[in-house]
This record gives sequence, C-alpha cells and structure tokens, in this order.
Amino acid sequence: MKGSPCCALNLSFFLVMICPIANSYGCLPLAPSTVMIGRIKDVAPVKHNKSRSVKSPSVNVNFSSARFIFDNWRGRLERIRPTEFTMDIRYGAFNPDDLVLALSDYQDSNKQHEYRIYAVARMSCKRDSISLEKLSPAQQRAGWDRRLGQCATSPQPDILDGFVEQPQSYFMEKLQKMYPTCRELEHAFPRIKNTSAAGNHLNWLGKLKEWLY
Repeated sequence: MKGSPCCALNLSFFLVMICPIANSYGCLPLAPSTVMIGRIKDVAPVKHNKSRSVKSPSVNVNFSSARFIFDNWRGRLERIRPTEFTMDIRYGAFNPDDLVLALSDYQDSNKQHEYRIYAVARMSCKRDSISLEKLSPAQQRAGWDRRLGQCATSPQPDILDGFVEQPQSYFMEKLQKMYPTCRELEHAFPRIKNTSAAGNHLNWLGKLKEWLY
C-alpha cells in the first residue's frame, strides 16, 4: 500500500540489512543518509604496513566543514561525529578547498568515528545552479538497479543514482531547494580562507534552516 507506515518500516529494515551485503559485493551505499557535503581542509596519503598487500592507494581526508545532508533529525542526534575519513583514491586527485559530495559511512560499529568514503565528486555552483562531476573511472562502482531490483552489473558514473528508491535528479532537486543560491551554499560550506568571515554572516536563522532540512 502506497505510503503505508508498515511499508516504510520494512524498507528501512531492508536497507539496514542489505547495505553491508551490497558493499561487500562492490555495490555503492544504498541509503541517502550516507550522503555528505564537505569542504576539504587537507589530504594526506595513508602509510600502510609494508607486510600488508594494498591493491589501491588510500588517503586520509580532513574537512573544514561537513554535513550529512539527507539525515533526518534523529539520525543527526544519534550519529557520532566523524573524526577520520579514509578513501581509496590517488593522492592529488582532490585538493584542499575543494567542495565535494561524498557517500560515506563507518565500517566498524565499534569505531563509529572512523568513516570510509566510498565515492566522492566535486560540486560546483554557477548562476545559482548546483552541479556534480561524474565519478572518475577509478571510483565507479555498481549502484542499485531499480528496474531489476538488484545491484547493477555495470559501473555507475553518477554518484547519486545508485539508491534504492529515487534517481539522481530527485536528490539534485532536494539539494537545490536546500541551497537555492550559490551564496547560501558558500555560506554553509565556506572556503578555508573565508571561514571566519562566513561564520559571521551565517546567522542562527540560517543554521536553523540547515538543521530543519
């Protein structure tokens, strides 16, 4: 039944159960609650133990500002603030001051402050219109095929197009409503050199608006 609370609960339970399974098979995260926007503060290569074989390079990422934008109020209250972000990507692919949208979540329930970034794309805003870069071939993984109801067999170039329920266009519309102008997006995630000044302009009403979305 459309809109049934029972259906919503079943879907939530399904996402909780299937996300770890999907990730273990190489599928992108399936829940919008993993979507975050952040302004990169610095990037550093991860030093691996020489005795451990590493298939791809890894980096640690620090953000000057970051927010899980599609989390509900309960999720924001329950989420432990991440202190570490790691992703498998070539060092230098992203730089300080880049504004990015990422799919990120913790892998170990005992270390909920350590987050892994599964995919990341640069964000830009021109003439009050937000856009996202395509995922690089090195980052592309299968998303959810809504038509077949399973993890897709081909790589996904659009970072927000692999969720169970809605396509990327739906989430881009939500993003645009959250930040209707480039100025509002810049205030929410200020450039590093403008962090102090932007903080003075973003008053408590603006912060409340971010929390309610």
